[in-house]
Parts: sequence; C-alpha cells; structure tokens
Amino acid sequence: MIGRWLAEGGRRDQVIIETKGAHPYDGRSRMTAADIEADLLGSLERLGLDSVDLYVLHRDDPGVPVGAILDWLNGHLEAGRFGAIGASNWSTDRLDEADAHARSHGLRGFVCSSPNLSLARWSQPPWAGCASASERATRDWYAARRLPLLAWSPQAAGFFAVRDPDSLETDDRRVIAVYDSADNRERRRRAALLGATRGFDAGQVALGWVLNQPFPTVAIAGGRTPAELRSNARAVELSLTAEEIAWLDLEEVATPRAVARD
Repeated sequence: MIGRWLAEGGRRDQVIIETKGAHPYDGRSRMTAADIEADLLGSLERLGLDSVDLYVLHRDDPGVPVGAILDWLNGHLEAGRFGAIGASNWSTDRLDEADAHARSHGLRGFVCSSPNLSLARWSQPPWAGCASASERATRDWYAARRLPLLAWSPQAAGFFAVRDPDSLETDDRRVIAVYDSADNRERRRRAALLGATRGFDAGQVALGWVLNQPFPTVAIAGGRTPAELRSNARAVELSLTAEEIAWLDLEEVATPRAVARD
C-alpha cells in the first residue's frame, strides 16, 4: 500500500522511508546475514523501491558479535540499498560496543536507536527481547550521547486513553495490562490535569513528554483513524519544562506552579 501510494503520487522525494528486519520468529533470533538480506530485499520489493533511507534491526542478539552485524549492514550500505542504519531494542551497553567498533574499524554505525519510551512504565516487556528507555538512568545515557531515539509505544499502547479495558480486543487488553499500575494511573491523572490547563488530552501530553526530552526524539504514534492521527500530531505544539517533565514522571511531588495556578 505504501509503495503504491508513493508511486501514484510521486512523493518519494517528500518522505523518509524506514523499514526494519531480523525480527525473531519461532524461537530463532534471525540475526544472521541471510535473514537481514532476505528481509531487506523483501521490503524493497513490496515497496517498489531500490533503496530506503533508514534500515533498523528489530531486535538484538547479544550472542552475535557486533562486528559481524556491522559488517553485514555496511555491505548493504555500500551497495546503496539504504542510506543509514539503526538499532531497535538494543541495550545501551551494546550500543556503546557497536559505536566503539564502528569508530575503530572505519565502519558506519547506528544513527539512531528505537527502544520503547513512554511516560508509563511497563511491569514487564510486552514482548520478549524488548528494551525500554523510560527509566531515568537510560534517558540520562541518551542525553549524554545525543543519539536520536525513535520511541515505539510512546502512549503505552493506548493506556492514556483507556477507561474500560474490558472493551478492548484480547491482544490489546494483554498489552494494556503490562502498564496498569498505581504509579501509571497517577501519571495518567497528572497528564490529564496538565493537559486540561492547555487544551490537550492525556494522550497528547504523553506524546509531548516524549518529544520534550533533553535529547532528539521521534514519537512513533499508532493512530488507527485520520482523526487519531490529527490528534496525535497536535502533541508537537506542547512545550514542557524540565519541572513539568519530572512532575509527570512522579519525580516531583509538588504540582508545577503553572498547573496549580490554573
């Protein structure tokens, strides 16, 4: 569908195309040269493109040396199949290892990382092998490295909008359940309170919390309708202070002055 949309509208030079690969299946990590190539070539064929702008690995396999992974990816870079590479769900230690290896071997390293980042914290990863940057220590790492972060599930799979979990599909209820906690309900309450003072809802504030971090971020928001897409897009209009970011995340007890005043 995206390939047809690009071809019919002549929009290729107006958009940035990212695709991902090497997702594990049936207990196999698929972090191999053959799987990376098959996933990449399959994506290019379906998109009707010779190359994409960004290729991101879905998961890490710490048992595979970073040097081998970067060698495989740099081969495709040299062949012109994509313009840059990123990692999804990699630990900060492995990202540091990959950066050091790329620098010491004259290779192109990761230009971004795509873990979960959300105001809500999960009780456990919703899927095996996932990584989150929501904790303060991990966010401090990104702030120090200035590595752009492409945040998946920035609205915690709809947690900030859900009021009746029983009305959801079974899979959605399962994902929501990993976010349902007393602390996260308080974060949702604070997001709604702050949003009400400025004309935003809790979900938009959750996106704003991701977008206002002290390092480059992109919020991958999964709107299901045009109305949800337009609603999510309003989050770019919300500016949050460091005090408000900390208060939303329960790091500060006192309500920010601007919120308390309104």
